[in-house]
Amino acid sequence: MSDPDKETPTVRSRERAAMHLTDASAMLNRHLPEWPPTFKPRDLAALLAGGWREKAACAQWRRRIDDAMRRGLLADALPAAAPAKPAAGDDWLQTTIARAKQAADIAGRAEISRAAAARWLHALGEDLSPAVLAWLGDERLAPTQTPKAVDDWKLLAREIGQKWMAQRERETGKRPTVGEIAKAVEGECMRQRIQSNRGDKLLADYIARAALTGITGRKRGDNLKRRRE
Repeated sequence: MSDPDKETPTVRSRERAAMHLTDASAMLNRHLPEWPPTFKPRDLAALLAGGWREKAACAQWRRRIDDAMRRGLLADALPAAAPAKPAAGDDWLQTTIARAKQAADIAGRAEISRAAAARWLHALGEDLSPAVLAWLGDERLAPTQTPKAVDDWKLLAREIGQKWMAQRERETGKRPTVGEIAKAVEGECMRQRIQSNRGDKLLADYIARAALTGITGRKRGDNLKRRRE
């Protein structure tokens, strides 16, 4: 029989990891022989919620994960896919349905890696369960980048926004709004861990006001003129 006082930290950490793996298996209602390198969004949501029985918490975490995937905060979770082409006759409803089906198909095949989850959860600052921490392992202790305080972050944010706006316009044929651009810039700043020169997190509303004024080239009242025409 081994002496607990003589066990090495490595042995104890392995035993704890095995114990948390058992807990995770119970939460997901399926046997996990070892910690997987990736989780599907629905499984990660259940793990973060504490199990499938916590339906409200599962739904909340799933919404947060889906939103993070759309905004690029879990950038390596989604396989690349070309946007759905407009339906014959440029039918808006059919095109919208096709794009929704495409998004659901992509999300269904998504796998979220430890590195992606660690970056996102670190930025959220949430208190995580021992099971989630056990899965993240060394990733949670060694973020891929330290926060970067950028003296002139506004120029960098505008450059990111211009590139995203041009790409979005090529994909959809329409220029996105400042709000949409700001959300994309927020996601990229969080992904790269870019902060303001004071060390503050850069949020979409502030980014739009401080760095993206006039980025779309539209003037006040343009939308109203187009509607009248």
